[in-house]
Amino acid sequence: MTHSFRWLVFVVSCSTLLLGACSCPGALGAPCQSGTDCSSTLTCLDTRTCASKCANDTNCASDEKCSTSHGCVPKTGCGADSDCLTGQACTSAGTCAQSCQGPGSCGSTAVCLESGTCTAKCTTAADCAAGEKCSRVGGCVPGTGCGVKEDCAAGQLCDSLGRCVSDCRSAGCNPGSTCGANGQCAKANPDGGPTTCGGELFQAVKVNSNMYIAFDKSGSMNEPIVTNGSSKWSIATTAIKQVTAQYEAQIQFGLGLFPAGGTTALRCVAGPTAVTVGDRKASAIAAALDQNAPGGNTPIGGVLTSAGLVPELVDATRANYVMLVTDGTETCNGNGVQAAADNLAMKGIKTFVIGFGGQVDATNLADLATAGGTPRPGTPKYYQADDAPGLLAAFNLIAQGALGCEYRLAMAPPDPSKVFVYVNGVLQNRDVSHANGWDYSPATVRITFYGGLCTLVATDPSARVSIVYGCRDDTLIEVDRRDGGAQLPNGSACTVNADCANGLCNVGICGLPEGGNCTAGTQCASSVCTNGRCAPGIN
Repeated sequence: MTHSFRWLVFVVSCSTLLLGACSCPGALGAPCQSGTDCSSTLTCLDTRTCASKCANDTNCASDEKCSTSHGCVPKTGCGADSDCLTGQACTSAGTCAQSCQGPGSCGSTAVCLESGTCTAKCTTAADCAAGEKCSRVGGCVPGTGCGVKEDCAAGQLCDSLGRCVSDCRSAGCNPGSTCGANGQCAKANPDGGPTTCGGELFQAVKVNSNMYIAFDKSGSMNEPIVTNGSSKWSIATTAIKQVTAQYEAQIQFGLGLFPAGGTTALRCVAGPTAVTVGDRKASAIAAALDQNAPGGNTPIGGVLTSAGLVPELVDATRANYVMLVTDGTETCNGNGVQAAADNLAMKGIKTFVIGFGGQVDATNLADLATAGGTPRPGTPKYYQADDAPGLLAAFNLIAQGALGCEYRLAMAPPDPSKVFVYVNGVLQNRDVSHANGWDYSPATVRITFYGGLCTLVATDPSARVSIVYGCRDDTLIEVDRRDGGAQLPNGSACTVNADCANGLCNVGICGLPEGGNCTAGTQCASSVCTNGRCAPGIN
């Protein structure tokens, strides 16, 4: 089967399509708002271009592939964001570009456009490639495109593909497309074709969790966290008792104390398990903490090696975690990073890391969190707490993350790139950086949520998670919404303001990006507003 594929170089003959609603010829490569704008053998790609319909690659020419939006595109191109690598988005030119979430998210040599993709910085058109211009946002864009609304004529918007279009709230949309709250036309069906695209709902069950707390009781824990304050031991044991009591009905906890003792023979020994991992262990953990006192060195490598031998953590039916809590650094010649990687991560056991106070080895703890599979976005990569509220907050964040953020699929998807995950009816981004979104592990056949989405699906009993395989198919998602919206947390993917708990969907993300002007943290994707600007999340 052959095609004359001309969608990248098509000359727009119906210029009013970009200025308002119109009825245009449905030829291959023609601009479109929905499948009804294209001829019967064509479909409308997410890049708003008519392309030959396909079900798989065999329906396309040899130099083409079948996009997830069910149209033939060049093998090196795209027709939808899901054709690109994680962290990329499909542009109007049909090419994949790095996606971004506001100022500063593209590095020092690029800027983030209003469309949510990175582009090279510029001062004038001379800094850009042939056929490009310098947008008012300071980035190179196609000569007929835009980077921000200010690049367009009065009454126009810069749409999600970087094109100047009329505000559909006044100009309307073509048949088969709907006008969104952002003033842009969108396909009534995401695949631009029939009511459904043939996707199927995947059966999945929420995975319960085991949590082994590896708690530092070295001599330095006797010291106060602040001058004339309570000891770190007193603060930390109080927080552990509170969190285990709060979550013991949902998480199976266990406790390991290190070192085994303060004598010369025991000061570098990890020590036996104080409380085995199991149901309703809060009282046993509290009793074990009350029966111990600080003393000895800090064998981090030893305790993580021992944690890898805890039999309850080798449980394929549950999510298994170690939570390391320390106020110092390795003092017994152990290698915690290697232990976290080889003794834990290789067995599917993730290690959360909490540094308590100002005497920790920040570099080593960051490496531990990375090796343990739980690096946090930004700096530091681990959870740093410098007082009692900060420590309790870190414990709660980790416990909430372990509550129910993993879903085990009934079967492994034949093609993981064709998995689509919705929370409360809104398609969410796959995020391999594990900052906010979801990711799939073929090793465990599980979907795991991260960041604000993790908190939502773990703690809100009415949160709806739908996993679709084959193609993006919004018709398979429950349509009833609480309070008129999906109520997604800051940092989640969104399509309209009603999707977000704070009522603000900015460039596809709930909340303002880092650097945005704010008066309260509830306005920011990170939930942190400092000095009138959205700042990174909690350390």
